[in-house]
Amino acid sequence: MKISNPKVGNIEEIIQSIDDLIILGLSRIAFKCSKETESYNLRDELYASKYKPIGLEGREIELEKFLQQQVGENLRIKNQNKEYKWVIVNEKNIGETSHRFYIAPNPENMHEIVSDFVKQFISQNIPVKFKYQLTSGMEQCDRIIIYSDFDNKDRIESEIKKVYQQN
Repeated sequence: MKISNPKVGNIEEIIQSIDDLIILGLSRIAFKCSKETESYNLRDELYASKYKPIGLEGREIELEKFLQQQVGENLRIKNQNKEYKWVIVNEKNIGETSHRFYIAPNPENMHEIVSDFVKQFISQNIPVKFKYQLTSGMEQCDRIIIYSDFDNKDRIESEIKKVYQQN
């Protein structure tokens, strides 16, 4: 079906798609970045301009103590280099990853949110794995990444919403 307006003409002749590279270029100009700035770095720079992750080491230590207390048959933790810590709940029932949730909360609230995720996932016995940024990797905005299998996606999404409503 062709949509036309006698004053304007054929809509398909007016509307043109814009290439992603053009949008990236305009973003670089708008945010005064160099031409070499990659899109993921641009995203991180925008996030850093809003949130300054400073002085969070004490909160990270508190969270680490809490996680160590939770470690057991149903919870495992491990480091991924110096940037992330993995939290794995009910590992034996986790299927193949089919979905990811990228969460970029204010760094001031991140450790509390991670703690609440752990409490919720353990109390609901939800098979899930996620990683969160350690203070040594806070220059990027992917603060928390939750990996879900197909069968548990809706349960995980529901728990994410609960935690965000509480915080």
